[in-house]
Amino acid sequence: MRKILQKAKILIVDDFSDFRLSIKSMLVHLGAEQVDQASSGEDSIKLCQQNHYNIILCDYNLGEGQDGQQVLEELHQRKIMKQGTLFIMVTAETSAAKVISAIEYQPDTYLTKPFTSEQLSKRLQRLLYKNAALDKLYQLINKKKFPQALKIASEIIEEFPNVKYACLRIKAEIYEEMEELESALKIYEAVVEEQLLLWAIVGVGRIKYKNQEFTESLQHFEDARRNFPDQVSLIDWIAKCMLAKGQKQEAEDEIKSALKISPKSVKRQSDMGEVATSLEHFDIAQKAYGKAIKEGRHSCLLKPAHFSHYFDNTAKLIQQKPGKSHIRIITQAEEQAKHMEYLMQKNPAGLARNQASLANLFNVGGMKEKAIRYLKRLNKTLSKPGCNLESEDFSYIQDVMEPLSQNPFYKNFTKDINSTMDLKPAERKADVDETSPHIIKARQFNKEGMVLIQENKPLEGLIKFRKAIEINPENMSYVLNAAQSILENNILKNDANLMSEAKSYIETTQALSEDDPRIEKHTRLKELLN
Repeated sequence: MRKILQKAKILIVDDFSDFRLSIKSMLVHLGAEQVDQASSGEDSIKLCQQNHYNIILCDYNLGEGQDGQQVLEELHQRKIMKQGTLFIMVTAETSAAKVISAIEYQPDTYLTKPFTSEQLSKRLQRLLYKNAALDKLYQLINKKKFPQALKIASEIIEEFPNVKYACLRIKAEIYEEMEELESALKIYEAVVEEQLLLWAIVGVGRIKYKNQEFTESLQHFEDARRNFPDQVSLIDWIAKCMLAKGQKQEAEDEIKSALKISPKSVKRQSDMGEVATSLEHFDIAQKAYGKAIKEGRHSCLLKPAHFSHYFDNTAKLIQQKPGKSHIRIITQAEEQAKHMEYLMQKNPAGLARNQASLANLFNVGGMKEKAIRYLKRLNKTLSKPGCNLESEDFSYIQDVMEPLSQNPFYKNFTKDINSTMDLKPAERKADVDETSPHIIKARQFNKEGMVLIQENKPLEGLIKFRKAIEINPENMSYVLNAAQSILENNILKNDANLMSEAKSYIETTQALSEDDPRIEKHTRLKELLN
């Protein structure tokens, strides 16, 4: 272990300098030579952007600013931390149980204060052994060489049986990335049969959900909760399955129970706001979005839409509960508006969205002069060269402007805004919501097509793939499957029209990068076409 630590680059994150020095002293004693220190979450993120660390020891409580959970969250969300980096969460003994049950992104291990050099050594020894065994696999994954990674994972299991489950988890996740869901499901189910590991249990339910088997997925997660009653990840999935089945009130109740365990989650507060809004529980929704903003003030998960949803629900509350309570609600909204404008200084598109939302809020509240103020600000923001609206924000502003444009009092101001909007094309958002109904439907068509191919019904399978492509034309897996159904069947290959169709599919997938896991399939099918 000493030789490994000599080469390792290590980062200690803690707001108490004495504790940082204490851990550094332990690490140096164990052989470490390259140890950096950060006193805040923000500083640690900057250091991680500049350096590749092999080990990060981060205290959960970091004073003002991000906490340890939010540091880990941002490292994952922004893909700053590479596969194989060890993240060790350090917690005070009194808060350890609460932190361990509530944390969203699981670190590699926990250390509770106070701990000795011997305890640190034992923990590092176990983790470094695992990392050494998985090193080649991590390198391939970081280079996105997934087919090679799958092969070497099987070899590592034979050579190092102690890291079997770590390898199986990686294999299953690669199959999911490649959208080979049945292969991933087989691994998850085999692991659960051997051992009740939470990641494998979640994996089984997640695949069932992706396959639109919502009832089966819900039952699976509810069964799992009996073994892991306080695991918020299971409760999240239960709520998600309920929403897919149209059980909104039940989903809201489940999210409430998860928030009692983990109230700091920005995403979960946002989920609560979304469900409560759909149920017209505007008071619950407004509070949930308010908490998302509060907890997310140092989180990369805080989005401009969190503010606009807060303002929109405030407007609904005003309409629902007229009276003196308006003053308090609007005062709170004005404070949030100041906070929003400060955070959105470098995000004109997010600022524009919220200025539209605030114009609507003050109009509903009968404060027309303030509504005009935000309409003027909105037009000024939209005119900025850097204000590039994504389609969602573009549609949102249009929807807000429509009723205001019909009000003669605002006619002169909305006219300018509408003219500016006409000259500003909406940018298409690249991200795809994997849990949206139409994406799930496309995935179901693709699954049905695969089953038909296995049953030697290539033409019927091709019809299913066409439907999947029609819904989600940018999914190259569906396009390759459609080409495969033609090119691997001698009868279909004799049809000139179908061969022309297959050629168009191969041309579409020509843009796949060399490190894309589907490139080998594309190459093989291209050879069949030729």
